[in-house]
Amino acid sequence: MNILWIPHSPSEPGAHRRDQYFIQFLKDRHHIYTLTWETWSHGDRLKAFMAGLRFYPLKIDDLDAFHIRRIPDFMKPFRKKDYENVSINERFFHEDIRRIIKECDIELVIAGPTSFMTGYPPFDLDVPLIFDYLDCADWVAKPDHPEKRYIKESDAVLCVSSIAKERAEGYHKPSLYLPNGADIKKMRNGSGDAVRKKLGLEDAKVVSLIGLTCSPRLYFLESVLHAKKQLPDLKCLLVGHSPAIEAALSKIPNAEDTFIFTGPVPYAEIASYFAATDVGMYPVDEAVYYDAASPIKIFEYTAAGKPVVVPRITEAERLGFENLVFASPQVEAYGDGIVKAFQQPPVHVSKVEQFDWEYLSEQLDQFMIEFVQSYSKTAERSEVPLS
Repeated sequence: MNILWIPHSPSEPGAHRRDQYFIQFLKDRHHIYTLTWETWSHGDRLKAFMAGLRFYPLKIDDLDAFHIRRIPDFMKPFRKKDYENVSINERFFHEDIRRIIKECDIELVIAGPTSFMTGYPPFDLDVPLIFDYLDCADWVAKPDHPEKRYIKESDAVLCVSSIAKERAEGYHKPSLYLPNGADIKKMRNGSGDAVRKKLGLEDAKVVSLIGLTCSPRLYFLESVLHAKKQLPDLKCLLVGHSPAIEAALSKIPNAEDTFIFTGPVPYAEIASYFAATDVGMYPVDEAVYYDAASPIKIFEYTAAGKPVVVPRITEAERLGFENLVFASPQVEAYGDGIVKAFQQPPVHVSKVEQFDWEYLSEQLDQFMIEFVQSYSKTAERSEVPLS
């Protein structure tokens, strides 16, 4: 099957994201095309503007892709709704998508939520369009959020969480619960000895945040210091890119005595950092967005056999993992949660195997094939004239 996958942000070489995990597992069964576009975040503005007006095919890693047209939205900082986009970009988007569908004989489109960058995709295509519902906004705070239109006008929905599935079913849409996942085998086979030796952690109790997904309040930094009062040999390993965390650490006296900030590390080595961890953190807020999120970090820590300290958010609770230590996202409460997690015995959570990227890709493959067949039959029936 020829599939066009519109990612939730521009495809880029070497990235490890939800869409790219699935594409890597499915690319040998289907011919999958993906997209990229300019983000205008740096460089010469005139050059970026001119580059944005070009439509052309290219390769991203080993995938066929297209650069689609998009001009910078210079008025975005002044818009009341930050998820709106200039209409000319949506026009470009529609024209480019239709061109790709025609030239590549596309049979199915999967679309992530890109309306704030590209405008909405064309929903009146001759082929089915499935919405990859991978973020869940607060519908109370933002009752007209674009994701509602995606759900209403798409032919089916991939749901990143059980909450997302409940929303899709509320619109009577065919849907598949398709959470995020982890490379279970990779995480289970990692060895942390070399990392501990390199970073001087041989005798330390190591709590880590790998990937640096966290609350903007960065409360967990103070929580670690709170926990260290009870665990003097505690060290905090921070892996990934975060100018905000780096700046916050510069303001903590003698931060280097507790915190080890590595910056980004190659994905090929990431399992060794999970293995070097004793306790993992997922220090987000108790908020609607995180309630409905599908936390990759929880799956990765769990696959590596580590306890994880996490606020009491809905989707995490529904997972039912025995290694989760729930703690309120406040400095002392979360710090006490870290201490409690160190008292947890090792737990092998077999449920996490359901969140292996390969297993999830099998579910997606079956859903796509069955849905396209069903869609074709429905289309054929709709063309039969009434007697």
